[in-house]
Amino acid sequence: MAKKILCVGIVTVDIITRPVEKMPEPGLLTPVDSITMHVGGCAANAACDLKRLGFDPLLAVRTGADGFAAFVRRYLEENGVDLRYVVTDRAHETAATTVVVAASGERTFLHNPGSNDALTASDVPDAALDASDIVFVAGTFLMHGFDGEECRRLLLRAREKGKFTCLDTAWDFRGGWMQTLAPCLSLLDLFMPSYDEASALAGGEKDLDKMADFFFGAGAKNVVIKCGREGAYICEAGRPRFMAPAYPVLHPADTTGAGDAFCAGFLAGLAMEKRFADCAKLGNAVGHFCVTGVGASSGVPSLAAVEAFLKTAEK
Repeated sequence: MAKKILCVGIVTVDIITRPVEKMPEPGLLTPVDSITMHVGGCAANAACDLKRLGFDPLLAVRTGADGFAAFVRRYLEENGVDLRYVVTDRAHETAATTVVVAASGERTFLHNPGSNDALTASDVPDAALDASDIVFVAGTFLMHGFDGEECRRLLLRAREKGKFTCLDTAWDFRGGWMQTLAPCLSLLDLFMPSYDEASALAGGEKDLDKMADFFFGAGAKNVVIKCGREGAYICEAGRPRFMAPAYPVLHPADTTGAGDAFCAGFLAGLAMEKRFADCAKLGNAVGHFCVTGVGASSGVPSLAAVEAFLKTAEK
């Protein structure tokens, strides 16, 4: 039986507009081909991806009590995600992001943190930790009330209960970076930032090995750096480091959620007790499928389909 995964962090409503090559002048209108609404956010994306892969994750997030929250709950229910640890916050709007997608698939974001900023460690009860084997914090730097000390408190509780802990970051628009993250790193069994976020955290360092050394020095037990189209740099403690190459998509429909999909695939591998090398292949394959669909999770298929793809891709 696969290990149980708890996803803690951010959920948003993503309003995706495409294609947009440049913004119109003030007061003017520019037509686009598509404006659609999806559920996003690192924790929700990972939970939905894991469910699509055939796992049964738990999700601990905070929404508002507005129309966006109803949309989020309906979507999660339709995707079979367990909602028992989704908290309703009547004092804040549900977090939302306007995703502006260029014809190339690259995207930019306008983000209202909303209810994500109100998440606290107490929103994740012991029952959620007790029911889980792997605790994944997703969306660090986009949860002002949780990032730093509150996150440290949760990770400490998880570690005391013998859980495997991992964390993924988002871009820190507030600029706290290591000052915010430092209390958490020594409590992480796995740290999984993107290349750009890892570079910013490491003071602008560009070399992958030096970045990894920086995070190991700060206490992380293992490090994986997501490198987009290049794949992921795998740094497992005590083993040789390597780049796990991505599986490219010639014409991606939408790159939203690709990093979260990699994390979901990697975590799925951990849940099945696979080696890091195989976890990385699974993560890259789930990321490959993610960018073939519009929205963060619509392109992710079953685990059987991903494994069949890997058999072909590895030949």
